[in-house]
Amino acid sequence: MPYSNDPNFAERHNLVDRPTFRPIPEFEGVHNVWPRGDRLAAIREAAQNYRERFINQGTVLGVKSFDIAAAPYPSQYAFQNYSGYVNPLISIINRMMVIQYKDFNGVPRTLVWEPTVADGSKKAGFYSNLIGSGNGPKWFNKTMRGVDREVLATFPGDVEVGVGISLLWTPRHTDGNYSLCINTSDGVWISSENGMARDSWQPELSKIPGLKSNCEFYEREVVLKANTLEDSIDQYDSMIKEKEMASYSPQNPEWKQILPSSACAPWMRQWPLNPAMEHCGINYGEHKRR
Repeated sequence: MPYSNDPNFAERHNLVDRPTFRPIPEFEGVHNVWPRGDRLAAIREAAQNYRERFINQGTVLGVKSFDIAAAPYPSQYAFQNYSGYVNPLISIINRMMVIQYKDFNGVPRTLVWEPTVADGSKKAGFYSNLIGSGNGPKWFNKTMRGVDREVLATFPGDVEVGVGISLLWTPRHTDGNYSLCINTSDGVWISSENGMARDSWQPELSKIPGLKSNCEFYEREVVLKANTLEDSIDQYDSMIKEKEMASYSPQNPEWKQILPSSACAPWMRQWPLNPAMEHCGINYGEHKRR
């Protein structure tokens, strides 16, 4: 897998220990299976098969999540119009993760996952009526200043980055959407943008009005984060993929270990649109300069 879009980048910059990427053969071709019902079954089976191999590879050195910022968000998008419009807005918490791991050459690496870029988020159409109504300070930042564009790599499909860490291709509102998959001492965790709460992947356990009953009525297994519905069937498949990869929590055995990267806040001011269960972040292993 490429380190850079420039095939000669590593040599020109004398990068001896270039990062390792390798494809995940279990998922090869499953997103192209037809008809769609067979595709979902193929994705589910591939996730189950890969999960067993992934767990046996080992765990990451350390991982810690950080709650970065909170923002209002339309509830009809958060829970696919299933929540009954009890409140027009919820609050979401943007969550960043820092993972330390060894690549497949044994070199320690650090990955920063889902840092919030405010200038990008505010371009969403549903924020246009809200921007300017607050009186907080403005933050100006040249988000790409100092970034060597030669090191921006693209790659197709699902990839293993190192021991205990993979990037799962989970197409939804963009074809290039990815979810983070990490193995810890408590099993596999998923960080995803496809849902807003653990209820989204397990609506049968939800206390949010409308989620469980609507999913039972429509015979649906997950609830989409529905701000973009152009590829909603792909998003449904992706959430099943994430759900099959995640382990059950040792502390709360009913629930899968899935962390939404933009999570519905558990705040009473938006009751009853509160998640039935909140992980409140994760912290495993050792974190240090490497």
